[in-house]
Amino acid sequence: MKKNIKIAMLDSGISSAFALPEHVHFLGGHSFSYDYLSSSIVESSKIEDMNGHGTLCISTILSQFTHIDFYILRMLSASGMTNEAVFLRALEYAADTDADVIAVCSSYINGSSSDRIKALCAEIHARKKILVTSVRNGESVSEPACYDTVIGVRGGSMPDDKYYFCQERQIQMQCATDSVLTTGLFGQRIQFQGTSRSAALATAHIASAIFMHPDKKDDIASLLAAGSCAECEEIKSHGPDIYIRLPFDAHLEEQLAENDENYVRLLYLLCDFFICEDPQLIRTANLIDFKSRFFLRNSEVCLRSVEELFGITIRNPRSQDLQYAYLFYDRIIKPLLNGG
Repeated sequence: MKKNIKIAMLDSGISSAFALPEHVHFLGGHSFSYDYLSSSIVESSKIEDMNGHGTLCISTILSQFTHIDFYILRMLSASGMTNEAVFLRALEYAADTDADVIAVCSSYINGSSSDRIKALCAEIHARKKILVTSVRNGESVSEPACYDTVIGVRGGSMPDDKYYFCQERQIQMQCATDSVLTTGLFGQRIQFQGTSRSAALATAHIASAIFMHPDKKDDIASLLAAGSCAECEEIKSHGPDIYIRLPFDAHLEEQLAENDENYVRLLYLLCDFFICEDPQLIRTANLIDFKSRFFLRNSEVCLRSVEELFGITIRNPRSQDLQYAYLFYDRIIKPLLNGG
């Protein structure tokens, strides 16, 4: 029987409301924070996620690959920030575990070069551990993602189950970055996007590759290159609109409205959700932008209402598939009703 891949997550912790799958194990947790009064690092066993970022990253990893055991190392505060001293200590701690992969899916570093961080990354590489870090949003290169001892990850417009890898690139790996509603704090599905999501997906793909070919872990570059797809266009924006805006397909929408009762049921549910008395508005509105982005602020309420109405479970829907009611139905609800 193959062993689970061990991942050390350096992030904001994990929400106690997030249920790990049955065969995914928790190997231990540790917290690192900075006491500005004493100018020292405080360590504890408290790993409750106060920000949500870590839980979103773990949820994203598990959406692609689940044969994983986790070390949860909390180094980000409730604000999602930390400092170099805390990051170094957390990285040192991770290096001393038996983790196969160390994942840093956040880019807090202020851009200044650090010899200590660079040396520690080299030491981790020498210990045959794989260190994955995300590029800072809005930039093509940032530290430590650009170090040659690290697998740096940037974003692109691609499916979650695909990735691009090229060892010769300064940032070798590219994964999906567009917006998805992912389970975070308190079991709520919220918008998750950017290179943090890309790095979480990269972590999953790397873990999957090692799991399938454990004898080739030491040559992870060749292993990843073998499964690489074509390089994709980068999504430059890192604001609230990291999703592909699709043209409205009036023909498909009309066909569904005239021939599919379940689509009509969805329209009436959305009318109730948005407190809108005119179904015609719902039929053509961009649901994400409608009523000052009401949907994104209340997405969990809407998704649970839809799940209850149709008796389905919706997992990690892409924002681009939620732009219009007909897309929501045709790409997400209908396949689930048909057993997809």
